[in-house]
Amino acid sequence: MLLDLIRGNELSSVVLVKDSVDCIDASNVHVLYNFLLNQIQRFEKVILLCYEDSPESYTHALPENIEARIVSLDGTKHPHTWLDFHDFDKTGVDGNIKKLLEDNLPQGNGNIGIVIDSLSFHLLLRPPSFTCQFLRKLSTSQIKGYDIKQIVCGIHGDIFDENSLRLVEHTASSVLILSPSQITSHTSICSSIHHRTSGKVLRMNEYFNVDENNIVKDLREVKSTAGTTEPEEKSIDPASNLTFNLTLKESEKEARSQLVLPYTYDKNKQDAALNQPGGGKIFYEADDVDDLDEEDPDDDLHI
Repeated sequence: MLLDLIRGNELSSVVLVKDSVDCIDASNVHVLYNFLLNQIQRFEKVILLCYEDSPESYTHALPENIEARIVSLDGTKHPHTWLDFHDFDKTGVDGNIKKLLEDNLPQGNGNIGIVIDSLSFHLLLRPPSFTCQFLRKLSTSQIKGYDIKQIVCGIHGDIFDENSLRLVEHTASSVLILSPSQITSHTSICSSIHHRTSGKVLRMNEYFNVDENNIVKDLREVKSTAGTTEPEEKSIDPASNLTFNLTLKESEKEARSQLVLPYTYDKNKQDAALNQPGGGKIFYEADDVDDLDEEDPDDDLHI
């Protein structure tokens, strides 16, 4: 699943990559780099917007012939894009960020991808609803003749409360949760939740490694280990500790099964009654779910 999302085999308009301080071998930086590398091959232009690390931390390892297709923006040099979120245009997209993208993106046509290294500043300084609205509007916007086809952004899941994270995750079409493996060293786990356009939701847990070139590799699905389930507790008989008896002996059960209730026809009686000349008979065979009440419904009227 992780590799399909990175390569674009599974289409996703907004991808959220969530890590924590425990992610040492593979963090947001490694996964975002792989998305950036594959977006360059799929789209005409790619915008790299960084708020935590410098853009050079992502672009220094890229081949020189593809650097011209990347528009790198250092968000730390443009603090108004995350300190002042009050300027909205008519489409609902934050005017400061949109203006920053338009000032640095040449006029053209085609599709572009956007990689945002971190949404932490946005969530810390503004309500989660604002970030959700920003991502949703930006994913459907058009800038300088380009259609935005995919936004990949990172977030640190251990510095926000669960309610804020759930709101942002609900906005994303794919959520990738990174965590270290507790079994194998230098191996990480990616828990993927992907919403297809058809409405189907795919969930998968995968082991993966990152090589010396920061490329994601060695993906394999996490298999649930058999035999690790806890033994089932024995059911407690509620009638075991009572002062009176609610159970039946085997002889009592046999006698109950042989008892013939009044007005109940067995096979012989039914055949004999049907074979008698003159008139017909109506027989009702009660179902297991029938609740038969033999009491007179007008008995309380004293008629």
